[in-house]
Amino acid sequence: MDVTDITPLLDFRRQSARMHEEGFASDDDEEWLGFNDLFSPAPLVPPGAETFEFSAPGRVLRLTQSISSFTRRDGEAAGAADTGADRARNTSALIWDASVVLASWFAQHHAALLPVGASCVELGAGMGLAGLTAAACGYPTTLTDRAEALPPLRRAVECNGLQTCARVAELPWGCREAARNVQAQAQQQSQPQPQQGEARGERGADAAALPAVGCLLLADVVYDAHLISPLFASVRHLSDRDT
Repeated sequence: MDVTDITPLLDFRRQSARMHEEGFASDDDEEWLGFNDLFSPAPLVPPGAETFEFSAPGRVLRLTQSISSFTRRDGEAAGAADTGADRARNTSALIWDASVVLASWFAQHHAALLPVGASCVELGAGMGLAGLTAAACGYPTTLTDRAEALPPLRRAVECNGLQTCARVAELPWGCREAARNVQAQAQQQSQPQPQQGEARGERGADAAALPAVGCLLLADVVYDAHLISPLFASVRHLSDRDT
């Protein structure tokens, strides 16, 4: 590879390091939305666009991102992370290009990869494009993220008419109990409920017996290195060798 091909990436890394050293003091909408030179061709989601439409199987998904919510203002720290990218910004407020790539790939290849009715869980869903696409394809899907990201996710599910296939749940990475709750919700969606009086077997509330999720969806979910370990823990909690 010609070194000139990675110059924008190196510039981005240097600028990111500088911003980290400064404690994100210089972070604002214009600075982060102005990295157009990193993309060739132009970004899939136009910088500054308030709405975005995506052609999923059988329907067009419409998402509304919140440009004004991306950078936290004084007095708007509720839900912010203690450190890292989400301390100064709400990264879940925007639609990132990686989610468009994943949603497009899933829409084209899902039938060859997953059986009908397989449960899907999106981690770090943000605006939820990949998970909504899975739901549009007919898979029972749970979209997960930090608590502050859940209200926009719920609105996106409702606005796109996907309430029967998509649900929203909080999932702090690394929390086993939260992962079990997501597994239980995914199982409830993907399996028919027993009729009244029908035996439920010996599984009961034994969380250890909950089945693994059929498919995990992740797109551009890690910016800070310290989140990698808890993310992997949640992946292990939710999956098995067949996921």
